[in-house]
Amino acid sequence: MTPAIIPNRSTVYYRDIPALADASARTVLAVRHSIRESLRGSIDPGLTDEGIELAKRCGRELAKLGDVSFGVSPRLRTRQTAQYMIEGGGFPARPIMECPELVDTSIFEQEADLAEMLRTRSTEKSLREYYATGHTAGLKDLKPFGEGLARYLTETEFATDRTVLVTHDVLIIDILMALDVRTFTPEDWCGYQHGVLLTQDRSGAWTAAYAVPDHDEGKTCRLFV
Repeated sequence: MTPAIIPNRSTVYYRDIPALADASARTVLAVRHSIRESLRGSIDPGLTDEGIELAKRCGRELAKLGDVSFGVSPRLRTRQTAQYMIEGGGFPARPIMECPELVDTSIFEQEADLAEMLRTRSTEKSLREYYATGHTAGLKDLKPFGEGLARYLTETEFATDRTVLVTHDVLIIDILMALDVRTFTPEDWCGYQHGVLLTQDRSGAWTAAYAVPDHDEGKTCRLFV
């Protein structure tokens, strides 16, 4: 049985992460991708010009992490986010690990349900119910799914002791809510490049916190599809 992950309900900003990593045995930062083109045209859009610059900026904010391995959901926007974070932060060149466990469709009972939700424009209605109750038709139940994601993040042997993983807002939110770190609604949503920071102390215990880029300090985001 996986030990409980301790929730830290204080927001952690990117500027604080290198020092926290220095004091930890292992550090995993899972973040939402940067600003993308609309999902209405494609379920796999790339980043906007603004998104490219944001990814570079976030990379610079994390540059003091040093030797970091990157992993991504198998989507164009996540791969581009990682590439531009690496460029912005000057991180060592190493292969980027593809993590199908972190793709946006993994939250759905059926992979095709994402395209159907977007086609019928029922996204906000479905997610409002989901994050209020933990259940909605077509989505995996929030708590067991989020806990399973947290186990994946803490139990996977990544290439380095400091890992940055680029994934999607709904997965970040599921982890944070399942671990009782933070509650989200469509009016108080996960911003671009917001994420969950998992740190393991020397005894082996893990702590989870909500991680926010420095430029988003105090910012509230709405659900945006």
